[in-house]
Amino acid sequence: MPLAQKVRTYLCSLLFLLLLPACSGSRDESAAGDTARVPNGLYAVLGEHARAETVMGDHPGALILPYDGRYTGDGMMDAPVYVALDSADFVPLVIAGEPEKKKDGRNHTMLNVTLDRRYVSTLESFTAARINERAAIVIGGEVVTMHRIRAAITGGRLMITRCEDNACEVLYTRLTEE
Repeated sequence: MPLAQKVRTYLCSLLFLLLLPACSGSRDESAAGDTARVPNGLYAVLGEHARAETVMGDHPGALILPYDGRYTGDGMMDAPVYVALDSADFVPLVIAGEPEKKKDGRNHTMLNVTLDRRYVSTLESFTAARINERAAIVIGGEVVTMHRIRAAITGGRLMITRCEDNACEVLYTRLTEE
């Protein structure tokens, strides 16, 4: 994979309020197919495996995308993990206004994002129904983070944190272009 594509694919780690991060990010067109048509959103994780074929076999009909942690402060994993996502039940990541950029305590850029009001109750219902389950954030056809849902998210406010500055800039651009 060319360096420019690697840099482009390593997006920021998203940290939802009240979610414990287990961050990720990746793109592998051969395993994911045409990911450009995948809506930005929060998806339920049905399963994960080191081999795309295995996770596909375990979850027929699921959306299969890789992730490898390249954009997070944790660094890249040795090999991608393939994630089965429930594409029929997800929260569209449609934001109200522009994300707000700030620096966190470690001087890393973070973005505060507010969902469009149409999806605030969808996010609350989605997260309330999946306490202690995994969820993945997909932006631009890529899994950019994965989290364990610890509590229902109310109010529709999300924080995008733990990202390298350049990755956060890419994420900011993608969110404001949609």
